[in-house]
Amino acid sequence: GDVNVSLSYDFDHESQDQFILYVELYSTADNETIYDTSPIIVNLIDENDHLPIFTSAPNQVVIPLTTPPDTPILTVTATDEDSGSNGGILYYLDSTQLGFHVDRHRGVITTTNSTLRSGDYYMTLTASDRGSPPKDNSINITVSVLQSTSPFIIFTENFYSFSIPEHSLPPLPVGTVMINEVINQTFGTNDILFSFRSPHSCFNINSSTGSITLTCSIDGELTSFHDLVIVATGPNGIMAEVRARVNISDINDHPPLFDKDTYTVVIYTNYNDTSMILTPLVSDPDQGMNGISRFSIVDSSISNLIDIDPNSGQISLISINGSLPQGDYKFTIKANDSLNSSLSSTAVVLLSIIEPSPKILEFSPSSLVFSVPENSPGGTVIGVLELITPHSLDPSEYLGNLQFEILSGDNIDYFHIVDSNATLILVNDLLDREEMESHVILVRASFIDYKVSTSSFITVSVSDVNDNNPVFNQTVYAA
Repeated sequence: GDVNVSLSYDFDHESQDQFILYVELYSTADNETIYDTSPIIVNLIDENDHLPIFTSAPNQVVIPLTTPPDTPILTVTATDEDSGSNGGILYYLDSTQLGFHVDRHRGVITTTNSTLRSGDYYMTLTASDRGSPPKDNSINITVSVLQSTSPFIIFTENFYSFSIPEHSLPPLPVGTVMINEVINQTFGTNDILFSFRSPHSCFNINSSTGSITLTCSIDGELTSFHDLVIVATGPNGIMAEVRARVNISDINDHPPLFDKDTYTVVIYTNYNDTSMILTPLVSDPDQGMNGISRFSIVDSSISNLIDIDPNSGQISLISINGSLPQGDYKFTIKANDSLNSSLSSTAVVLLSIIEPSPKILEFSPSSLVFSVPENSPGGTVIGVLELITPHSLDPSEYLGNLQFEILSGDNIDYFHIVDSNATLILVNDLLDREEMESHVILVRASFIDYKVSTSSFITVSVSDVNDNNPVFNQTVYAA
């Protein structure tokens, strides 16, 4: 027969473009005998979901009035995380600006045959990918054309780009900026002094050589680059500036971490849904493939009852004929870094499979659905959990003897129940309707002696608040 493969979470082509799944064919007689094993290769098709990003983008360049035609004056580079044509870059210069031309494939701006005048030229350079529809990004560039008699300094590059690995220890050479020539001055390049426009806590520049060194340890998870502005000053006070970007390359040095040390799940013995019962949240500050985790169950004794998806960490029940075995189960789940198995963490799952409680105590239907505005502050009362019982008890006779517990559905700890007055309140102000429109939690109410209890799913709907500004879906529109 056919085998249906479904997605358990959103995939990102830029993080991983292919998955290999191994499907095992079991005997229906004992569910143990393996007849065959076959690999299934799932290739992810790239979507054009990333804008081009400028990696070398100086905002200003200075050239002499005597610059001849077809002279390269600036090179701008952009990258796109998408692949194929979606990641191909074409460069466009606004057509109203005479005197300059850009190579659409290389991003090199050159002078044309048009006669230049002294002064500033303002232009917009656009990098557009080749997707359908294309996505683009733009920067503004100023070209200052100086009279041939004006003194000025020319760097060897219009923009410098350096790279160092994160957690590098000082002093570490980063790179060097250099002067190409000094126009209309009696002094030479050796008379130039270098400095930063603003002092930097992690970088130093040699005033004589222009060499930049690292002076502190940098974490690539906090920032992926640092921008520096270097000033070159001559003996008579003339100055020139150039930008440099120091890229911090990521090192796979963090283990994936569960958001909780222990997860508690309670289900009934007549639970007949073999889909997800828990999806733990895992974070890894490393970037790209360094931040992808693989999941497993450490305990083999639970393997006949529980399964875990190695990619998403989703925990589900294995299909069982008849009712589930009543009891308490404790097992350990593990998250490994996908590229370095020595980076890992574990968490404990406490699974209780219980018999449905007799209808001595029930939640009132009016207590099953509540609504609360998004962004409500911590301490906000969502509602009161009302209980009904076949016995004509005054609520005051049993309310103080009740104990409430949120069994599942609240992994991020949004909610809390006050036992003394049975009120459901918010713990924090993190409810965001744009992230999740409703939350379904399983709540158990028990008399303190635990001889009588009842459980029910309660829905908390998050109502919308007008808290988001309208955003254009692209930065440049062409008519």
